[in-house]
Amino acid sequence: MGTSNDENGFTLRLLVLFLFVLILLIGIAMSYYIIANYPWTAIDATLASVMKLFYIYTVLLGACLFAALVWLVLDERKIRRLSKPAKSQVEAEG
Repeated sequence: MGTSNDENGFTLRLLVLFLFVLILLIGIAMSYYIIANYPWTAIDATLASVMKLFYIYTVLLGACLFAALVWLVLDERKIRRLSKPAKSQVEAEG
């Protein structure tokens, strides 16, 4: 029974990672489209610079969050792999 829960959890994590990547790529595409096609000369230069920085910051923040999520998933897999022998040893003794 334990393996089916692990497998279901693993597929759920993959689905979450896939959805996060999809949202991140859509955000990058939207930010690029806005930066490339917005009439920046029609607004104040300071506001235009701040808006560009905001869109770039948003994409970078998304990339950092994605990297942290991947790191946590890999770390959790290592912890589970390391704790399996300990669990089997406790069950054997008990």
